Amino acid sequence: VEVHPGADLYGSIARKKEEVIGCLGDGVIDDPSKARFWRDTPNFTLIAARTRDMPALRQAMRDLARGRGPLRYEVISVEDAEYPGGLVEVRTVLREEDREKFKQLHMDVVERVRPLKAKDRELFDPGSFAGDAAENVRYCGYPSARSLFKPHASLGRVGDNIRPSIQHLISGWDP
Repeated sequence: VEVHPGADLYGSIARKKEEVIGCLGDGVIDDPSKARFWRDTPNFTLIAARTRDMPALRQAMRDLARGRGPLRYEVISVEDAEYPGGLVEVRTVLREEDREKFKQLHMDVVERVRPLKAKDRELFDPGSFAGDAAENVRYCGYPSARSLFKPHASLGRVGDNIRPSIQHLISGWDP
């Protein structure tokens, strides 16, 4: 379940992704040990999990969206976040008050999706995580849920040894 970033931010992120892909080349971009997610469409992921009842999931999301206006937010910067395996994610940062809006929406999605979770077809293995991340996988199927949720739109991940080679593309970028 994701939030589309709107035409302007979508276009800005998509163009920046293309610049990075052009800079690094297919050999790096398509090697998951060196880079990930650069070819994905721009979005704010609220939860990633498996369901056996897609029509019910869609209806739950429509019900959640009913009566809500557009989610208004402002991107204030870009940051790097380190991930296991030596990958660094380049991602947007939202204003604090906007992060809270996304966190509330995330929690609403988690609670609506939870009963529809395909317990026998988990996307993530709880044994691959520790602490809150493992508990989140057991609870709702998504390690970065609840207290670990940090709303952002990701450009992609690259090896920490590769990250300096794209700094000139990221530095000064105003999404």
